[in-house]
Amino acid sequence: MLCLSASYFWQDVTQQLSMQNAWHGSSILQAWNNWITAHKGAKAQFLPLIICWTLWLTQNHIIFKNESTRWPLLIAKAVAIYHDIPEEAIPHTHKISGPRQIDKSQSWAFFDRVAQPHGCKGGFLLYLSERHCYKVQLGLGEGTNNFSELITLKHLLHFSLAHNCTTIQIFGDSQISIN
Repeated sequence: MLCLSASYFWQDVTQQLSMQNAWHGSSILQAWNNWITAHKGAKAQFLPLIICWTLWLTQNHIIFKNESTRWPLLIAKAVAIYHDIPEEAIPHTHKISGPRQIDKSQSWAFFDRVAQPHGCKGGFLLYLSERHCYKVQLGLGEGTNNFSELITLKHLLHFSLAHNCTTIQIFGDSQISIN
């Protein structure tokens, strides 16, 4: 894969778990599908998620708390999470699809946020046409993740309406906003 640190991390975790390092493919999606197919019905199918989650948490600690974690502790954390998954938690079906195709014949937007101890931030990308694409960053003050997600979505909707956009596809990762 493209990230050397993630590749080494994958190799070290699979070695600790006495698994063959079989993460391969011409893209991340292909490697993911290859791993899931090779480990269908086994607890090992969760390993890519565990590795991504561990690396994501580590990145957040570095960015937001200015803390780093030593490599052996990261490996131990991923291995411990893996061992904590009960065998009965294995799902029976998987549907992995490729990236979502965005219809550029109509307006679309993507929004996201971050809540930090020293204040919330949000932002969105609004695509109205090839000539009208907006990137907006917001300082939202104090609040929770849910607060910052909803306020960012509110600003996106107001901004869209101010630019005469009444029909829009909205993409985001907030379950509370989507519901």
